[in-house]
Amino acid sequence: MGANRSSLFYHRDCALAGGTLGQLLGARDAMWVGAVGELLAVLPILLSPLRAMDRLPTTAVDEERAAAAVV
Repeated sequence: MGANRSSLFYHRDCALAGGTLGQLLGARDAMWVGAVGELLAVLPILLSPLRAMDRLPTTAVDEERAAAAVV
């Protein structure tokens, strides 16, 4: 229930911000602001080391279990 309520507040706030931008800047400029915002949202993932990872790191406990299963 908490996740649904949080999602509803997020969408309401985004709609309010979008409507305000539309009123202040005009529809076309507000759409450009939204498009640039969407592109900027991807930057943390593109600049993180996550892209270079081939597989997820394992813990020492997982390696010990795998070694024990092979023996």
